[in-house]
Amino acid sequence: MLHYEAMPDRENEALTARLVELAHDGRRFGFRRLHALVEREGIHANHKRVHSLYREAGLAWPCDAAVGATAS
Repeated sequence: MLHYEAMPDRENEALTARLVELAHDGRRFGFRRLHALVEREGIHANHKRVHSLYREAGLAWPCDAAVGATAS
């Protein structure tokens, strides 16, 4: 049986590299801020795609619920 094999997307690889570069430049930015910075550079990307690549690159901080924090 034949299965579809997705080709690696060079555009996503370049965008991921740029997101990582911007995230490690100094202050820690969230994906919304990084999306704005990338848009200013002229790289047009959907915010949902930026968020997905942001999480895949391991740039997202764990949420409080995942860490086990409780409200005091």
